[in-house]
Amino acid sequence: MAKMVLAPQKRKWIGCIAAALIGLMAITPMLDAILDHLYVGKLDEAGHRYYDEALERSLYTYAVVRGINGIISVVQGTVIAAAPAGVGLSVAAGEILDPVNDLVERFSWVMLIATVALGIQKLLMEVGLWFGSSCLLPVAMFLVIVGIWRSTPWGVRIKTLGLRLALIAVIVRFGVPVMALASDRVYLLFLEKPYTEATRSLADINSEIRETSLGPSESPGGGSDSWWERLDALFDGSEGLGNIKERLAILQEKIAGYAQHTLKLAAVFLLQTVVIPLAVLWGLLRIVGFRWITPWLPVSTSA
Repeated sequence: MAKMVLAPQKRKWIGCIAAALIGLMAITPMLDAILDHLYVGKLDEAGHRYYDEALERSLYTYAVVRGINGIISVVQGTVIAAAPAGVGLSVAAGEILDPVNDLVERFSWVMLIATVALGIQKLLMEVGLWFGSSCLLPVAMFLVIVGIWRSTPWGVRIKTLGLRLALIAVIVRFGVPVMALASDRVYLLFLEKPYTEATRSLADINSEIRETSLGPSESPGGGSDSWWERLDALFDGSEGLGNIKERLAILQEKIAGYAQHTLKLAAVFLLQTVVIPLAVLWGLLRIVGFRWITPWLPVSTSA
């Protein structure tokens, strides 16, 4: 009889000691040191590396696209200035270049969303490493200890709250690194090739537009002018209206594949920064869902 009365007390003491040890290790650097010696340390390192590389890719892509937009804007402005020399020249330039400018504006918003999302996820990773382990987990363990020694319904609720808070701490601590790892794997397996091909094609289009629109020319003093000065000289009527129309036709041919590559890049960044992280977060919530706590609850709340 004494043995049956003592067993629940032993379980309570074991549970309290375990919760107290976890809480103390979470407050001190001991828990982080233990995790660093396990695979978790490599997971955090891979997460930091992924976000650094992803931010670098997004900024490079944005620079390439904006570079094309800058050249086209200058071409459009100089053509409009030359419009009085030929009827319909300004309209033709608008038909060719306005859709590209509109696409660049929309792509700029996509890249802004992707870059901000990457920055937020990187910040959340830094915050989660501290907030999940050092703040939420000790509070959760304290609630578990209080709930263990309270046999009333309120004690059961406090214990349940502590267990749920512990699961939240796990998700906060490991959620963002897991999202980074999943996004990195998906990128390497499926998205790296489309991204590389699209950015290389846009860079080639950028170079071709510069060569086609500007062409080599010398300044009167024998030196090379800047590219926008040579562009202005090209459209000032000195090379003839026919040459301007010919250059516009070549320019239209060069930017024909611009929309396709831009949309491909937009899809890559939206998948990598929005869709995949949300899917991983949803999966974590399903795997470590609050409903898993139900089997842990005692059948009876009697003393």
